[in-house]
Amino acid sequence: MAHDNKGQEETGVNICRTLTADRLGRASASVGQGSFTYAHLGDPLFGEYRDLGERLPKFEELAKYVFYTETSRECDLKKIDAETGFIGSTEAAGGTSYYLLYTPNNKEDRELSTQTLNALLKKDKNRTWVIYCEKIWLHMDMLHQFEKEHGKRVRPMLVPFNLK
Repeated sequence: MAHDNKGQEETGVNICRTLTADRLGRASASVGQGSFTYAHLGDPLFGEYRDLGERLPKFEELAKYVFYTETSRECDLKKIDAETGFIGSTEAAGGTSYYLLYTPNNKEDRELSTQTLNALLKKDKNRTWVIYCEKIWLHMDMLHQFEKEHGKRVRPMLVPFNLK
């Protein structure tokens, strides 16, 4: 049997999507275990040394990554709010809200501060807040006092250092 080795560029056919994905899907279904998903990977978010590299990722790209690594779930892009930094929430254990305080412009950094926490108090009733930010302008003693006074648990994470 002869095989045509022309690439996708020449034929316009994506062999992986049209043939391989179908075959793998049928094979995994026939043995009754596992599943198969065809995914197209985008540009990398990180540089060689786990930094954000020369081209900073868009807010939405980093938000999707953060939410998925935290929850193993896809985020709802309609619920993302770049202005407040809200990227999603989960319901368990009193609720957890996830925030990304990030501006991809190399000119300004968004911070976690007492002002930020007080603004969140007015609109976020979840018990736990996971806040990825570019700077922390808050002493840990102040953070613990805030948590105690308001019955919250706040987990600050630095971008890009605490990205998994």
